[in-house]
Amino acid sequence: PIRLNNYAAYCAAADPARRADGKIAFPPRQQFVHLADGGLTDNTGLRPFLQKVKQYGGVQNMLEHEGRKSTRRIVLLYVDASVTPDPKSGLDSQPMSAKSVIKAATKTMMRQYSKATLSQVRQALSDWTIEMARRGKPVTYELIHLSFSKLTSAQEQYFNRVPTNFALSDEHVSELLAAGARLVRAEPAFHATARSQHLRQSVAD
Repeated sequence: PIRLNNYAAYCAAADPARRADGKIAFPPRQQFVHLADGGLTDNTGLRPFLQKVKQYGGVQNMLEHEGRKSTRRIVLLYVDASVTPDPKSGLDSQPMSAKSVIKAATKTMMRQYSKATLSQVRQALSDWTIEMARRGKPVTYELIHLSFSKLTSAQEQYFNRVPTNFALSDEHVSELLAAGARLVRAEPAFHATARSQHLRQSVAD
């Protein structure tokens, strides 16, 4: 969690932090703004895309609204940083603490919500290909899913133990970047897309 100081009361602007609906996002009377884990609302990073698709009534309508109606291929790179439950917990005879129960319940909810989001994105893209095929303008999409589960068992266990916070060590950052590059290089969909677009850039080690 992060706490931010709210300086709206001291803002010189006549209309501070006003949202599209006309309401002030953070009223001056609120001295602090508390931010929780974004994973509680979107742990995939795909919700903004999905919301825009729903807002405009389909992928093609969204593309046309953004001036990209001639798009024939969409590539979405979904980086899944979720970790698998620790199997050692099943060897502990002690009852779960209240904190552990809340943590487990939250993670379960987030996993289920992420799965639902991913399924809806796939469906939206599939509907797009069907719609455009009917128009005689075939399109394709690739949804590349990168996950620790695609690493070796030892590597997956190692990264499962890396904490989720804002202060990772330089070593952990380097290892995560290297693992991400390996996962991308191992994806057939990435290479197929690169070949079709005649891309010459390579993923850095």
